[in-house]
Amino acid sequence: MRVITRDTIWFNVNTEVDSTTTTMITINDTLLKWWRSRQTHSQPIISIEINGDSAFVSWARKDSGPLYLLIKPPDTTWLFWTKALSETVKINAIFLKTGDVSDTITRGWQLEKISLAWGQSNTGRTVRIDSLRIQSSSYSNLLITNPLETFFSVDSLISFSPGESVTLTLYTNAQNACAYLHTFILIWPFYIRIPFTNLDKGNFKNFFVNIISHL
Repeated sequence: MRVITRDTIWFNVNTEVDSTTTTMITINDTLLKWWRSRQTHSQPIISIEINGDSAFVSWARKDSGPLYLLIKPPDTTWLFWTKALSETVKINAIFLKTGDVSDTITRGWQLEKISLAWGQSNTGRTVRIDSLRIQSSSYSNLLITNPLETFFSVDSLISFSPGESVTLTLYTNAQNACAYLHTFILIWPFYIRIPFTNLDKGNFKNFFVNIISHL
């Protein structure tokens, strides 16, 4: 348990850095700009199932904080809306007892595999992401349908070569929604949102050229 609670890398699923503003967009002649405030977090709920020298860990936490919307409809002045937002985020992991059992912190437990992260609003859920397809020279056709059951070894996570072209296709139940890729760049503002192209019927596509080693 102490290995997990002291960790600041693998078990720190949050939207803490998701407070940067998005660019102004236009939807049906309405200008829209949205962003999130810094989030507050509940204490994580950690479940551990040990079977011999292996352990399955489930980690979850609630994040809360307002969502801000600045809009300009074509027939009125600017409007500013605030919406309370609460979500639950989860991630799973597999540990193996392959380290030094005399270590007072780890007791020999080493992180072997980590799942993809999952998040969901706690209220008013109307949009569902069914799957995400990743296509690049490194991954010809990687389809992700269940993030919490999709595991990667910690020494071989999803990664792309610098300059590698990547296409993301998002499959949802929302035909008229907007989707964004939340990613990181090495210059200000660092954390940015790249809009997906709406392909109709709830499908969205995004294309980018990687400039860092991990998505």
